[in-house]
Amino acid sequence: MKGLAMPMCLIVTAQELRRALGDPLCTETIDCTLAEIEHDFLKPELRCVLETVGPEGEFLDTFDGRMVCPGHALEVGWFILEEARLRQRDPRLIQLGTKIVDWSFEIGWDREYGGILYYRDARGLPCTEYWQDMKFWWPHNEAIIACLLAWLLAMAAGRGALAGLALVALGWYLVRLYYGLETSLLGKGLALMATGAVLVCLQFGLRRLSRPPGLAATAGDIHA
Repeated sequence: MKGLAMPMCLIVTAQELRRALGDPLCTETIDCTLAEIEHDFLKPELRCVLETVGPEGEFLDTFDGRMVCPGHALEVGWFILEEARLRQRDPRLIQLGTKIVDWSFEIGWDREYGGILYYRDARGLPCTEYWQDMKFWWPHNEAIIACLLAWLLAMAAGRGALAGLALVALGWYLVRLYYGLETSLLGKGLALMATGAVLVCLQFGLRRLSRPPGLAATAGDIHA
């Protein structure tokens, strides 16, 4: 089996190294990683990005094989859309990234109480993890950045409406329930803890949300 976390992290790591060093090997690594995600982890028949697949991308009809982490998938969409932006709005990458963002909201958004659920089963079956219906703040940070990129990049191509609606829904949810983005929530919006993953995710998720790289320039180009 292989997991989504490694190729996902390779994309953003290679992007940062390329920005610092200008090494063409970084772009080659990103290309290989994008191909692996698209061919192995992206499952159009299930409309989702899986967390775990077989060595050759096979679908594993088990608890682990059916697991979808909407926050991870949205993060993948964010990194792909950022790569599209860096490649002069590459249309194929915009299509791939926005599709992942769309599918992640379809499977991960709690339609009754709002917010992004932590784990879902690709076939709608029960999940084994007891925290599967919790709503942590960091996936919502990542979702906002992904939606901003999807909206700004896809708007130029006339298809940013869904990402725009997702932004409105996220903003309403966070203002109503999350206050300072420091509380983890249960499925029904009940506060559970005030310090969840601050040490692990604060530097990455919250700082990037406060100043997403490239978004201001992208917005300026579109509205110019």
